[in-house]
Amino acid sequence: MIDRFSELSANERTWLAWVRTVLAIAGFGLLIDKVSPAGTTGDWFAPALIGLSALLLVAVTLRFYLVRRMIRDSADDSERFLSAEGLLAGVVVLLMLVLMVFLAGLV
Repeated sequence: MIDRFSELSANERTWLAWVRTVLAIAGFGLLIDKVSPAGTTGDWFAPALIGLSALLLVAVTLRFYLVRRMIRDSADDSERFLSAEGLLAGVVVLLMLVLMVFLAGLV
C-alpha cells in the first residue's frame, strides 16, 4: 500500500478540479473570441482570459507539487504553502478584475 494514499489522492483530485476550471476559463475566452465582432472588447479580453488561464494552470501545478512534497515528507512547511496559495489567490483576483471590467463595459 502507498503511504498516505488518501492525502495524496485528495491532492490530485484538487489539482484535477483546478485543471477543469482552467479549461473552462480558456474555453470561455475562445467562445468570446469567436462570437465578438472585430474591434470590440473581445479583441483583448479573449487573449487575456486564455493568458490568465495559462498562468493559473502554472500556479495550481506548482501548488500540487509543493503539497505532494509536504505530504510525502510529513512536513508542515506552512511558509512555502502560503506563498503558493498567495500566488494562486493573486491570479484568481486578477481574473475576476478582468471579468468585472468586461462585464461593466468599461473598455
